[in-house]
Amino acid sequence: MSSGTKVYDSINQPARFNAVLEAIAKTEKIMILSGSEVSVASGMPALTQTFAFSSNAFSSQMPLRAMITECSAQDRDLFQLAEDQLASYNKVMAARRIQARSAPANAFDQYFHQVLQKKHVVKYLTTSFDGLEANKKRSVEGKIVRMHGDNRFLRCSTPKCPGMTEKDTAGLDESLLSGATLLCAHCSEAAERPSTSRRPVLPLSSYSLRPAVQSSLGLDMLPGGKIRNKVVTAAKGADLLIIAGISLQSDEIMELVREISEEIHARYGGVVYIGSQPIRGRTTKYYVDFHLKMDVDECAKQILGVMDRLDSDAARS
Repeated sequence: MSSGTKVYDSINQPARFNAVLEAIAKTEKIMILSGSEVSVASGMPALTQTFAFSSNAFSSQMPLRAMITECSAQDRDLFQLAEDQLASYNKVMAARRIQARSAPANAFDQYFHQVLQKKHVVKYLTTSFDGLEANKKRSVEGKIVRMHGDNRFLRCSTPKCPGMTEKDTAGLDESLLSGATLLCAHCSEAAERPSTSRRPVLPLSSYSLRPAVQSSLGLDMLPGGKIRNKVVTAAKGADLLIIAGISLQSDEIMELVREISEEIHARYGGVVYIGSQPIRGRTTKYYVDFHLKMDVDECAKQILGVMDRLDSDAARS
């Protein structure tokens, strides 16, 4: 159990900072918890960036984070979402999808793929919804849990919507960029078929396509949820949790960190937070052992450098 977070930077505590880097590079059972800030190094807009958002014919600038909260399924009654609101949201997210497809890999994602190749990754948890960490490699998807959904896919707000494929979603992006509102063909057609059951009649707006994204944890990742339970069980086999590019001010994220860190500390493992700013979590000192005070991408480059050196030393010995 952490007895207080030790904060190190490469200028004031270089020896201790480098010792933590080396420990990270040598660890073989790793869990990663990251957020959308990681993808900023790949040129993706931060969630604090503002975009044009129309609401009942009134246009304003709104941060993307607030727009997602306004328009995501778990945070409001989507049947009441105005058509111009949905069109604005789809336009912004379609532009983001297009940008993500050609975004370069950042150093942290390169680190993830290197430790994944070494079979050192237990689970990769992220609130990012752009899919950059997959780097177009389907084989990595089994290790990734996207806790806030996935913008690479569209779906409607009906409960049993299977969602669209990534390819079909890409085929609709230009229409969404133009401000079109599109219906989910699968669910709207299914609703028109005769049924012997007394199913509720849903408003037409419930069949409108939208990003498969929400601003909070999905139901399966809430305490007691199916995926949450699997993540906590997986943590029993991990020796290190790396936290990067994500705020710990959210109670739901901090509670997840607590559950994972307790399992890792039970194995005498460690929890490392990477970021240039203070952690700003009320109870982080009980669960985070080290804070490496450095930009996430720069720190990832340094970890990769240490890993390369260790591999070279092993090859010579």
